[in-house]
Amino acid sequence: MDGNLYLEINSKVPLQGAELEEYLAKERAVKEKEAAKKAAEERRQRILEADEDDTDEDSESDSDSDDENEVERALGGDMDTLKMPKQRNRKG
Repeated sequence: MDGNLYLEINSKVPLQGAELEEYLAKERAVKEKEAAKKAAEERRQRILEADEDDTDEDSESDSDSDDENEVERALGGDMDTLKMPKQRNRKG
């Protein structure tokens, strides 16, 4: 070697002005995008849970109908056609 040494020194300098504004805008955009993604995921999860609950309720109501049908068969008639006596309005 001939004894010459070249150094390049880099140092960190706080952002200012337009560079600072650009950096902060990018950071805000990233945070907003993450928040929107999280909100969409939570919304999707709530919808799936609601659909699952509706399916469970449908299954329960189907089994209730099955139980009602079984009782009707056991009684030997259609419970919907039972007639109630007419009520008469009596004065005094």
